[in-house]
Amino acid sequence: DYYDTLKKWDESGLVEVWHHGYYHSYFNENGEVWAEGDTSKYGEYKLSYEKQLDSFSKTYNLLKEKSGIEVKSLGAPFNATDDTTVEMLNENYPDVKVVMTALDEINLPQYTVEPKFLHLTNRINVESATGVFSDFEQFKANFASKLEDDYILIQMHGGLWWQINSSRPEEQFTRFTQM
Repeated sequence: DYYDTLKKWDESGLVEVWHHGYYHSYFNENGEVWAEGDTSKYGEYKLSYEKQLDSFSKTYNLLKEKSGIEVKSLGAPFNATDDTTVEMLNENYPDVKVVMTALDEINLPQYTVEPKFLHLTNRINVESATGVFSDFEQFKANFASKLEDDYILIQMHGGLWWQINSSRPEEQFTRFTQM
């Protein structure tokens, strides 16, 4: 049912299914799952070329096999990519046209490799923490400041509203409705 639903959403033209990583975990500099006390902490799109390709391919192939969807966009876990990500996507997935990483221009990765995709950066941060909405008045001010821009990207983690805020899901849904 899950993959059938994704396929229906995708076919509707109203929803675009994005790639958001296979592991969505932190890793140490050796590419092993991060553990308390490790001195380094990386998302999967800050690892070696082989590990990034493996991660991207697993999700890409799973979606294609189960739902027929060929993703065209990557929202990197932890908003983290690097030159290796650019090389991996350019060489293996030229149909990926959009990548969302940093919250704003100043925090974008300083790529030395020319990406063949668009970076979406004009984002309004609606959460004070993952799955927790920020102040509504601040959201309105941020939104108003971007009305003249070519696009506005609003990212949120709706699937976590009840998990993180199980004692107050109605409040979270009310905030969503306001926004």
